[in-house]
Amino acid sequence: MSLNKIVTPVIQQAKKGANKIASSSAMQRIKKGATRITENIGDKVDVVVSGTAKKDNFWKKIIKAYEPNGVDNSFFGMATLMLGAVLAPRIVTAAKRNPDNKEATKDEMMEILFRDVTTILTMLFGLKALKAGISGITSKLNGLPMTNKPYQKLFQTQTTGFKGIQEKAQEFIQHPIDKIKIISKNIVDTLNPLGGVASLSKEQFTSRYANYASADEIQKLFQDIANQGGEGVNQKGAKKVYNKLMKNLIKNQEELILHQGKLTNAGISQVADENEATKILARLKELKEKGLDGLQALISKEGKTDAQVAIDSKISRQLVDFFADDKNAIVNDALRLDGALKTGALAIEASFLGFGLPALNQKRLERKYLKDNKTNPQQETMLAFNPLVDRNIKAQEIKIFSNFIK
Repeated sequence: MSLNKIVTPVIQQAKKGANKIASSSAMQRIKKGATRITENIGDKVDVVVSGTAKKDNFWKKIIKAYEPNGVDNSFFGMATLMLGAVLAPRIVTAAKRNPDNKEATKDEMMEILFRDVTTILTMLFGLKALKAGISGITSKLNGLPMTNKPYQKLFQTQTTGFKGIQEKAQEFIQHPIDKIKIISKNIVDTLNPLGGVASLSKEQFTSRYANYASADEIQKLFQDIANQGGEGVNQKGAKKVYNKLMKNLIKNQEELILHQGKLTNAGISQVADENEATKILARLKELKEKGLDGLQALISKEGKTDAQVAIDSKISRQLVDFFADDKNAIVNDALRLDGALKTGALAIEASFLGFGLPALNQKRLERKYLKDNKTNPQQETMLAFNPLVDRNIKAQEIKIFSNFIK
């Protein structure tokens, strides 16, 4: 008998056995499980690498919720860090420190609630509110919107001075519920870490107010500024920005004319036409007086001579050159003001957390224990004359304790 006749039946039987195993219900379940695992892994990889996972994918939501924003942690990441790594260990330690002394445990828990929880709430909500509120104030002072969306406007009147105060008061008296709703919404928008009004980052801010290719685009920019929060709501802000822009262009033109005069006096003949430079300066001052309508007058060619069109074309070029610099004067002024206000506010907040909050906690302890001491003057006297007292108290607690035995 040849070897081939022996081997062939064995191979055929092995194939039949393998096919039976592959077609069995257990094997089918294993295949389905493997396919499901592979698909899940693929979805997770898509989330991390390209963000192309399905919209309802659970892992994508988790990753997006915890994804840091630049140097800032996400709200969920910071909340997990604060609650899991700060508050939870403090509570566990306080519970274990004095297991047989319920009063001491209660005191420490109260201190955790008073100090730690206040600090955590400040970190989670206060910093975001600080940025949003300061950027809102900066927008009001500077004119350039520095938040992702404007605060809801409380008063419609634009009148200033004492008459403006009277009109605002009248508005409030006529519609108190509506005004309270607006105030409440603005507060919620400021505090809400997952939405509401948010401060623009430096990159977002400069991308909005720099690099425009034509005077038409610049005009649309000013229309957008004026319409922040509704049709023409930020008209006053747009006028502020326009005045700053024209003042900068006028100043640059005056310096150019002065420079040309010096070159001419030095005997250099290859200088720009001084007469044309003077006409450009006069036209800039005219456009400034027109206010926001000056941009439309600059762009329009209707009723202009060729010489006037040429002058306006050169001014349009100056506008484009001004906004080509992402560190132009308008952007820099707004960023400096915003930075100064935020630094001052952050210093106040840090002072509160570092000095004010501990001082308030000290007052809380003094009110509690001094009240107890007054009910037991004999014990107070004994403590006052006990030479071992200071040795048994931690250095940082001596000042507080000294108040209890005065």
